[in-house]
Amino acid sequence: MVKYNIVLAHERAGNHFLMESINSNFIVGKWEKPHEMFDASRDLARYDVAIHVVRNGLDNLTAMYYWLSWQPANKNKFKNLTFSQYLKGIPGAGKSKGKDPIKYWCDFADSYYGNVYTVRYEDLYRSPIKVLTNIEEKFNLERRHEDIVPLNKLVGHGPRKGIIGDYKNHFSDEDLEYFWYKAKETMNRFGYYRHGSGLELRGIHENI
Repeated sequence: MVKYNIVLAHERAGNHFLMESINSNFIVGKWEKPHEMFDASRDLARYDVAIHVVRNGLDNLTAMYYWLSWQPANKNKFKNLTFSQYLKGIPGAGKSKGKDPIKYWCDFADSYYGNVYTVRYEDLYRSPIKVLTNIEEKFNLERRHEDIVPLNKLVGHGPRKGIIGDYKNHFSDEDLEYFWYKAKETMNRFGYYRHGSGLELRGIHENI
């Protein structure tokens, strides 16, 4: 009998990194990876592993900007579009479908809060053994080898693969104020707090 797992994540949030981290350490089945908001009608109980990956909105939206502008179908839309303009929304770009990308990121993350086991991308990157051990215990997984071995490289498709703190190279002071005005509640809900011009991840006590 084929086993199935599911990872649910906003685009560019780290779903491939999580899947490869699990695949390399545990014996698991096939993966589904929809970039869709939480749907109560989806029967998550039928999956052996069901995980939501969240990435801080600052880096996630920075990655989205490059991901969308990198796609041939969006070249004209993004040719003269600044990052600040992107944050305010552009019709037809990505799954946000013309909404304010910040609001879409918040709505997406909030839809999973309290509904699905959640892993923060930054925790997986910086404390992989701890995170993978927690996943192992949560889903009663069988190891491939005696010790858990973190991936020695980031995994993903397209430009700027999983850079942590990349937002600092793109967000202006005005952009940061706009972002935190829109996303503070959601960011805090997942343990992301403003720390001056940086970001504090509560739970692992690191600033990025």
